[in-house]
Amino acid sequence: QRKNEWVAIGNYVNSDSWYSQVMREDLTGTQYAYFLQGMQNWHSYMQKSGWTEENPEYPAACEAAIIDDSYILIVLTEDYTDEIGHTDVLESIGGAVESFWYEKDGYIF
Repeated sequence: QRKNEWVAIGNYVNSDSWYSQVMREDLTGTQYAYFLQGMQNWHSYMQKSGWTEENPEYPAACEAAIIDDSYILIVLTEDYTDEIGHTDVLESIGGAVESFWYEKDGYIF
């Protein structure tokens, strides 16, 4: 479901629809871009993240992003062992994906 949502977002912000640029601006340069915090280089991005802080009922962190208008990265986590949302995991995954992206010259599949 998240993938379909972000494919639709990518299609919409790259269309000539009335509010497409408004949506792009609202999702660009946002705070708490954990994937980007784990990357070494500058990237354009549109993203939305979420997490819980010490909530034993739902200890989670998640992020969905379109990086460089090239690929979608979505991670949802849940960890009941520490009862916190691990945003550090999102940073690590962002760094690993960036490394893989450069290693494969932008060809992931």
